[in-house]
Amino acid sequence: MQLLNASGLGLAFGDVQIFSDVALEVVARARVGVVGPNGSGKTSLMEMIAGVREPVGGSLVRAQGLRLGFVTQRPPRDMGGTLRDEVMTAFAEVAALEEKIAAAALEIQHSSGRDRRRAESLYSTL
Repeated sequence: MQLLNASGLGLAFGDVQIFSDVALEVVARARVGVVGPNGSGKTSLMEMIAGVREPVGGSLVRAQGLRLGFVTQRPPRDMGGTLRDEVMTAFAEVAALEEKIAAAALEIQHSSGRDRRRAESLYSTL
């Protein structure tokens, strides 16, 4: 399944062409690395993929429902916690689900009858 398709991407700052005619395709379960010298546009390309920056040329199509996370190289000055805290915000939904599962498991242990069946049903659903 194709998650991302880009063709003819370009980026320039004023008269300085950073990159042009970039094409890429990312399919499900692919492992992708972006390497290159400083100033070659790696971060700008990633910003385009994440939807933070618009390409000046070409097209970029993301699969419907695709969710992307992006952690900038330079954290905002008002970041309240550590870099790890900031990265973990991408997993907030998973952490909340884990807490609900743990609570349902405890309820199964400490209940019986109808309450236990309800807790088991909730646990199964989660």
